[in-house]
Amino acid sequence: YPGGPPYMATGRDMFAIVQTWCELVPRVHHVYEHLLGEMYGWSLAAAHLNLPHVLARFMVSAVEITDGEGWPLIDALGDDEICDYSTLREKE
Repeated sequence: YPGGPPYMATGRDMFAIVQTWCELVPRVHHVYEHLLGEMYGWSLAAAHLNLPHVLARFMVSAVEITDGEGWPLIDALGDDEICDYSTLREKE
């Protein structure tokens, strides 16, 4: 569950992870009071909910290898597809 908080997520997934993260992060911080303790809490919440993250290669930090960000992928979705689960299975 690497990657940290998502750049994009469905509302359902974000709500579930944030609720669990809010429950876990105080306990994580009690054990690990250092920088990034919240990030560990996020990873634990995603793992607890079995919501692995897909790491994309088209983010701002890699604009030199593409034509920019991946917004055309989002713009191409129909209104009825916006909240659907990803069909991308490259990490399974």
